[in-house]
Amino acid sequence: RKSPSGRFRGPFFSAMSAALVTGAGSGIGQCIAWALSASGKPRAPSVGVKTVLMNVFSFPFSLFIFFSGVAVIAVGRRLDKLQETVYRSTHWPHGNTDNARRAPIFPVAADVAAAKGRQHVWSSLKHIAQDWPLQYLVHGAGVLPVCRLEDIDEELLRRTMAINVEARLFLTQQFIKEVAHRPGRVLFIGSDSATTPRLGAAPYSISKAASLMLFRCLQDAVPANVSVGMAKPGMTATPMMQTQIEADPRVFPLAPGIALDHARGKSTRADMVGLFARFLLLDTSPQVFVQEIWDIRDVHHHIHWLPKGESITAPPTS
Repeated sequence: RKSPSGRFRGPFFSAMSAALVTGAGSGIGQCIAWALSASGKPRAPSVGVKTVLMNVFSFPFSLFIFFSGVAVIAVGRRLDKLQETVYRSTHWPHGNTDNARRAPIFPVAADVAAAKGRQHVWSSLKHIAQDWPLQYLVHGAGVLPVCRLEDIDEELLRRTMAINVEARLFLTQQFIKEVAHRPGRVLFIGSDSATTPRLGAAPYSISKAASLMLFRCLQDAVPANVSVGMAKPGMTATPMMQTQIEADPRVFPLAPGIALDHARGKSTRADMVGLFARFLLLDTSPQVFVQEIWDIRDVHHHIHWLPKGESITAPPTS
């Protein structure tokens, strides 16, 4: 029969899973959404021989080559950006290149900084989870306001904390309830700013330090079926990085240095962050997933996920 997504739903689909990815309208979150959607390969269903034989005689053989990968609930504030994520997913060059077999991406426009927005996310998830049980949560949403320390007001600080910290806490709380006793994984996107202050971006550094402590608290507090990990992408070529490059250097002194590093090919490629996150979520054991704060710049794990001939850094622009 037809699922709400318009795709066939049969006995082969019960083993599939879904990931909720915040910040999926651009940058790192968008690339993680693409990577997870294209993560699978057509394969025989993991059901018993009896079920397989029954389906051979009940359905066309083509249904054994079923949709693979992880379905994505792509969350962001702007629906047009999320729709672009869905549309451009067919151009993702890594992993499953058969666009017809990629898992679907479901756009959900919501402000995760607000309780009402988070409630909308979980309400939207209910019909999707019938076909694609939730298994992963990726905290990709984040903001980096540039301002002088003396110009920080309550609204700016609270908004930054609401997106970068509070949303992560409250979404994780509900995620634990949603997965119940099934295995689940939560991936935080971390930052060097959690331990290294950025002049001109104090709210961001404060929020990232709080997010790091939240991550550590959750690691100690979550039930045994849920694993909480963190990945650090470094300075990544995203709209957020462009905002920093274009900032007034009198307010944000790091701007010229970031621009120079990017021009010299030292910034991380967002698509590589997507592949890195996919590796951590899908291809590591629970013990390995939580054993360290994973940094994409550490070369010891590249052999396990970095495509041959590829580099994690963007090419020089000058």
